[in-house]
Amino acid sequence: MLEPTNNIFIQLFRRLRHWQLSIRKKFAILFTLILGVFGCLFAFIAHEEISAGNKHLAYAFGKTIAHQLAESAASLITSGDQLSLNVLLNQLVSNPYIYSAEVFSVDNRLLATVKTKSKLNSQPYPTIFSTPVHYQNVLVGHIRVRLDKAMTTKPAREAMFMVILSGVLLLICGLILLMRQTHQLTFRLKLLANALNRKDERILHTLSQSTHPDEIGSVQRALSAILPPPEGETTQKHVQQTAIVGVHLHNLTTLQQYMITGDFQDLLSHFTEILQVTTDEYDGQLSFTADGHAVVHFSDTQSFSELVNHSLSFINTLENRRKDAELDTLKIGCGVALELADQQTQENAHPLLAHNPLAVALQLASIAKTNPLIHKDDLSFCKQVTFEASPIGPEAKIFSLYQPSPEPV
Repeated sequence: MLEPTNNIFIQLFRRLRHWQLSIRKKFAILFTLILGVFGCLFAFIAHEEISAGNKHLAYAFGKTIAHQLAESAASLITSGDQLSLNVLLNQLVSNPYIYSAEVFSVDNRLLATVKTKSKLNSQPYPTIFSTPVHYQNVLVGHIRVRLDKAMTTKPAREAMFMVILSGVLLLICGLILLMRQTHQLTFRLKLLANALNRKDERILHTLSQSTHPDEIGSVQRALSAILPPPEGETTQKHVQQTAIVGVHLHNLTTLQQYMITGDFQDLLSHFTEILQVTTDEYDGQLSFTADGHAVVHFSDTQSFSELVNHSLSFINTLENRRKDAELDTLKIGCGVALELADQQTQENAHPLLAHNPLAVALQLASIAKTNPLIHKDDLSFCKQVTFEASPIGPEAKIFSLYQPSPEPV
């Protein structure tokens, strides 16, 4: 419960807090207030600066006019020619910046006076510019001149008008752009609110696919976490599985040392060409390690058993083509490792404890002689075995792979 108060500003603030204003109106009011405050401040500064400049100019102009009029009227005052004095003053007052001019004798007797005949709201300037009249170093009278206030303050009024006009135009343009931008935001918010009120899952699913990078787009994309999947859409994810075949060139270093450079390059180029052709036929991806050994990836959504059988067929085809090309000089070994696409290392685990199928495949290939090798852990993923595997060593952790034996007739 708020305490009652007599402070008018606190009461106004409390009433403003209870106003139900839309985002568009709040932005428009805030923009208008900010631009209005800065516009008024700028207009005030500009008006004060121009007014100060006009005062200096009016003072200099009034003193100059009075001095020139005194020089021109000195002989006329001495001769007592009032008609010529009136003509001189009429010519002077014809200037729109002069409000009135008066000529007095030395005994302060009015000799001639003329006032402007303009009907444009003429007002006398508050300052009277007076100067004595001398003729042959003898005081014969004095002159009083008053400027027109409307004309001397005209530049300041025009500057203020231009500042206000520019501010209004900027305010209108800014409000138009602001309303257009806020209309898009409020439209998206209203669409989201209506869909949530009606619980229209079709529209909510459409909104959850928003690509807008702003906060509203983030809220719309967050809907996908709480919405059920659309009808007819399967929730089963196809896990990408990969078989990695490592091809180790056992005597690569020895051949490089003892063969002529040209012959070694021809041998290696011929084998690489055979390896690339065979990889392309089996839809694999070929790459090489830094020390010159080959790695082939076979990725698919099929079972691990089929991937291993596919890899075994690839190895046998590669071995047959190597022998047909009479590349027996180059000794190779092959190893097979399996990898799931979503395999992740446990947090805070040592890097050397992470599962690295590529390293396993290359390590098995380095110890393989005639048949490809596979590790016991990878072999356990193969449920429906379509190939033969026999253990190697007393601990039976590595298995040698064979093609299925032909059935006896």
